[in-house]
Amino acid sequence: MLVLSGSLVWLAPSAGAALVTWVFEGTVTSFQDSHAVLDGSVGMGASFDASITYETDLVDAVPADPTLADYHQNVPPGAFTAHVGSYTIAVPSMRILVYDDYVVMAQPPFDQIDFNTAAPFAFPGVSGASIYQLDIGLLGLDTSVLTSDAVPTSPPPLSAFEPSSHFLILLGCIDTELSSGSCTTSSIEIGGHLTSLPEPPQGGAGLVAMTLLASIGARRRKPALAVRAAVRDAHPGSSTRGRR
Repeated sequence: MLVLSGSLVWLAPSAGAALVTWVFEGTVTSFQDSHAVLDGSVGMGASFDASITYETDLVDAVPADPTLADYHQNVPPGAFTAHVGSYTIAVPSMRILVYDDYVVMAQPPFDQIDFNTAAPFAFPGVSGASIYQLDIGLLGLDTSVLTSDAVPTSPPPLSAFEPSSHFLILLGCIDTELSSGSCTTSSIEIGGHLTSLPEPPQGGAGLVAMTLLASIGARRRKPALAVRAAVRDAHPGSSTRGRR
């Protein structure tokens, strides 16, 4: 099980848009390197930290749908940055999917926020390997979590999200296993147990910090699995792809 803890911190606004940064620290508790392509610095108990940064004035790519928003974020040197073992992984672009009172087939409505990579990219420092999924997500079976499909400008109450669906995961493979933009098998997997929260920076406007604590199966999240599978089928571009 992957236990997730983090903080959402308001930074000083810039160029008309505030930046929200989500920061994590912890240790690796789920690890696989089937072809031994990593350098040995990653393993159970290795240090791990990650952060997500997004702007609050992003434009929705599907404005006609009030229950689903699709945002694309670029924040150099990376909208998603992770350090694990000797590796620094900086993703220059990220999708943010926001579901508000979303309905799939016969499922009850739900709220969800998903931060994910949109396409495979080379695993930095690992020759012949790619990362095809790197994402964090929060699913709320209580539809009062979000009030719209706008990108959140302040942290929602994390206790309202489904405890088994707070997730952070990295999946990859060697390039010979890539097919149609995905890995035929996830031969590289890294998950983390978050153990501490960095102190928020002093100064700036509207500093806010919140703590998350939840558990998740490294690959098989049971309570909300049916809902997430339905979202994947209804919206193929979402980060639910790649989980089987």
